[in-house]
Amino acid sequence: MVRRPRIAVLMNNRVNAGLIAETLDGAYDVMAGAAGEEAVERVDLIVVDGPSLRRRSDAISRARSRQRALYLPVVLLTESDDPSLPEDLRSLVDDVLRRPVSKAELRIRLRSLLRVRFLSGEVVRVRDLYETERAVAQRFQEAAMTKALPAVAGIALHAYYCAGQREALVGGDWYDALALDDGRLVLSIGDVCGSGLDAAVLMSHVRQVIRGVAHIHPDPQMMLDAVNRNLRAEYPDAIVTALAAVLDPVTLTLEYANAGHVPALLRDLAGRVQTLRYGDLPLGVSADVPQLFSIPMPPGSMLLMYTDGLTEFDRDLIGAQHRLERVLAEKQFEGRDNAAEAIFALMIPDAPLDDVAVMLINYLGSEDRVRWTFRSDDVDAFIKTRSQICERLEMLGVHGNRSTTAEMIFAELVGNVVRHAPGSIDVLLEMRNAKPILHVLDSGPSFSYAPRLPTNPLSENGRGLYLVKELSHDFNVSPRPSGGSHARVVFK
Repeated sequence: MVRRPRIAVLMNNRVNAGLIAETLDGAYDVMAGAAGEEAVERVDLIVVDGPSLRRRSDAISRARSRQRALYLPVVLLTESDDPSLPEDLRSLVDDVLRRPVSKAELRIRLRSLLRVRFLSGEVVRVRDLYETERAVAQRFQEAAMTKALPAVAGIALHAYYCAGQREALVGGDWYDALALDDGRLVLSIGDVCGSGLDAAVLMSHVRQVIRGVAHIHPDPQMMLDAVNRNLRAEYPDAIVTALAAVLDPVTLTLEYANAGHVPALLRDLAGRVQTLRYGDLPLGVSADVPQLFSIPMPPGSMLLMYTDGLTEFDRDLIGAQHRLERVLAEKQFEGRDNAAEAIFALMIPDAPLDDVAVMLINYLGSEDRVRWTFRSDDVDAFIKTRSQICERLEMLGVHGNRSTTAEMIFAELVGNVVRHAPGSIDVLLEMRNAKPILHVLDSGPSFSYAPRLPTNPLSENGRGLYLVKELSHDFNVSPRPSGGSHARVVFK
């Protein structure tokens, strides 16, 4: 049942109060002549005359204060303009009716004010819903964002996120970094078009798809292709810009793919800044797969990834881009605890209009690895390298059966190169996260490896690599950007 509006009629003249109450009776719940605070509590409109306004002004002010954003109209009924009425009391009055006033005019004026009160209630309701959704979306986004960047030897990672003021709700910007067991670093940054809880949920979904693919096939093109297929199948109206990259500290290369996102910037040791290639369509727009690019990233390089809010804070996009390049080239952020936050502050001194995500990757380089190079037909060099690898593993705490297994894995990988990619072989051994990692690189035909048994269970081909997978914590083979293959084994 809909509650009828409640009107308090507070008149010094009881006869006038009774006439007004009689006029309004039937359409409203009328409280006439009530005394004290209860006279103005829990009412929707107040009708007063001059003397009552003077006597009850404090109670009316308190009632308005308690109702806050909800509009509580006050109508002054008077015979003439009262010059003795103080300004502070006049400020309490929303409408003035001079007697004599017709019943029709009285009803129309009160109905209009009650309509305003109803609309103010709708504003409060919508505002509360907005604040609730914003709080939920912001909490979800905070939970979905990377809690802490991975600690990777030889790489300093800095990231910063700031929500924009212009967004009606929380946006869908994100950044992410994932350290793989084999030593590679997976990076992603992007922006889900839209705002609110839906954008935050989709942002988390996209980020997890990228992570899931990265654990199996750390290929930027494949990661973005998987996201694109997923969006087109399950979120046909969604549009996402994204940049995915993989830094390989062994080959000193960065592979990346860009789907409609602002280009990353790469600074070399000499301070030169290069804009990485871009131009493919955003994810969700078409079935086209973003191109895969590769670029050298030697020690001393810095990679800056960001979302468009960093350079679209004013109308001079080209000027902002040049300014960002100068900030990176001159390392104006040097000495700050969080370089990404410093870059943000240098670019946007005030609160941003749009969401902004910034991630800076400073590749310092690592000396904690041993390298051997020999030709596949040099048996003596192979034997010597195998012996030195075993000695090194002993120093790293790999003994007994684990050492024997590692020796067998090394022999299988080199044997595979001898059979399929004869030529120069590079071998590296390093320790990451308390696990030794063996790298075997060749210069023959490139191939990728997915662990599975041969189609013919009696076949000898393919069984060796399957055993390597079973005997190791992690094993994968991927093409090298310069040609050849790169096998990575993380020992148990």
